[in-house]
Amino acid sequence: MQNQRWMGHDNENENGALHSTFGLLEKHLTRANRAQNQRQKQLNRWWSVIKMGRISVELPEELEKKLRFKTIERFGGRKGDLSRAVEEAVKIWVAKEK
Repeated sequence: MQNQRWMGHDNENENGALHSTFGLLEKHLTRANRAQNQRQKQLNRWWSVIKMGRISVELPEELEKKLRFKTIERFGGRKGDLSRAVEEAVKIWVAKEK
């Protein structure tokens, strides 16, 4: 009987209802596909971040301190907030120069 369970025969679940083993397998694979699609979307998001340019700058200590405190005030101080603040400042500066 144990072998029949994996050969697609109907079985009773814990509630006594009949279900097909293939139906359960299909449901499991659908969930797995959804999870894989979500992982792929996450990787695509990260890849777009990786492709961004990286600039290394040196700032006077006092200016850096002000930037960091302002960033924490405005964005909360989470990971990536400093980059977000610098990006915003550069966009404003570039737009102002046009």
